[in-house]
Amino acid sequence: MNHLDIALGSQGEVDVQLELAMRLGFCAKEAQQRIVERVDAIGRMLNGLIESQQPVEADWQ
Repeated sequence: MNHLDIALGSQGEVDVQLELAMRLGFCAKEAQQRIVERVDAIGRMLNGLIESQQPVEADWQ
């Protein structure tokens, strides 16, 4: 689980760095939008994977 949490944190860092790159003029708005869509999709996949690894109440009984 720790690796998934680290990956989710890294996804958030990429999101912030991308915003910074766009504000500083290193990345065009169109490119940023395409990349943000991919980064968001990765975040959703990671969240789904993390959620699927959580114990379910029925597993404890």
